[in-house]
Amino acid sequence: MTNGWDIFSDILSNKLTDKALKFLKKHVGSDLFIVCGDGGVGKSSFIKSITGEDVYIGSTLESGTRVTALVPAVINDKRCLFLDMPGFNTVDFDNWDVFFRLMAAMSVVQSYVEFRGVLFVDSFSRPRVSPSAKILLTWLSLFCGLEYMPNVAIVTTRWDGLDADGVAEKLKNVEDWKKSWLAEMTSKGAAIYHHGLIDKEPGYQTLHINRDASERQTRARRFIGTHYRGSTDLKLQIYIEIANGATLETTRAGRWLKYGNTSSGTADAQEERSSNSSGTGQGNFWDNVKWEDMQRWARLLYQAGRFFMSANARRSPSFGEFDEEFDYQPFYEAGFSFNDSWDDIFNESPVPESPPSSSTCSIL
Repeated sequence: MTNGWDIFSDILSNKLTDKALKFLKKHVGSDLFIVCGDGGVGKSSFIKSITGEDVYIGSTLESGTRVTALVPAVINDKRCLFLDMPGFNTVDFDNWDVFFRLMAAMSVVQSYVEFRGVLFVDSFSRPRVSPSAKILLTWLSLFCGLEYMPNVAIVTTRWDGLDADGVAEKLKNVEDWKKSWLAEMTSKGAAIYHHGLIDKEPGYQTLHINRDASERQTRARRFIGTHYRGSTDLKLQIYIEIANGATLETTRAGRWLKYGNTSSGTADAQEERSSNSSGTGQGNFWDNVKWEDMQRWARLLYQAGRFFMSANARRSPSFGEFDEEFDYQPFYEAGFSFNDSWDDIFNESPVPESPPSSSTCSIL
């Protein structure tokens, strides 16, 4: 049996310098939250409420997140990273491409984080679950696994601007979803958080996205800090499957997106071809992860470490003492540019950054 995560960790470790590996292990250890949902439902806006960082917000039918963002925050003295992916069911990317990007990101960061939670964001503006939402919710259940549901939160958005009747109508939509496609998830422990809505006597009160930004942030951070207090022994279903030798196409979540079902017939044939070509059973996925993508994610982690070492983050006693043998000075110098220090991170020359208009990774 081949553990796919170990394969990728070995590949990445061989690419990073000893100095970079030491830095990442000491300063990046954090809780990772995967933020997913359809395009245009307010994922990036929700992350901004938590972190204060301005994740790109789109206002068209195209996916607001054209770049993959890794957004750091310190909540209740805990290091947190929010992974914001392009939205599912958009014209920018097909769903398999979004899934592949997510798995590539997870492969690079998994040695330095705990996969602490998955946040499914939706505006719940529809009374019935759409066909595209059914695809995504089925994928989410297979990706997480029912045992992981206590670490899943369903975040409702777009409450500001609604009157009392509008709030009542959307709450009914949420209840209708809970009785159908969310029933199994919530029965197994998934939580529901209304972002921008307060249950306050004599009725519900909405929080304006701009005027009430501070209170929205306070409540969102309080939810994350409370719901995800402490560590967890639960593992994502897809993590378990990859660790047990599955390729991306043969995981249950992968089969669902690629073939529209979770039966193993077609996928097993693909896995056999992958095994024959690579000798590991993992080549079908790992061979398609480009080195430039690995570099970008390692660079994002390095930048996250720099954030966690910043003056505000270092006030927290939970971050421990500095390593006296490590040269931290470059990270505090004004105007520090990671482009000036590639030799300290990689054993190879970096791949040039893609133009801003392309779909790349960014830390915010």
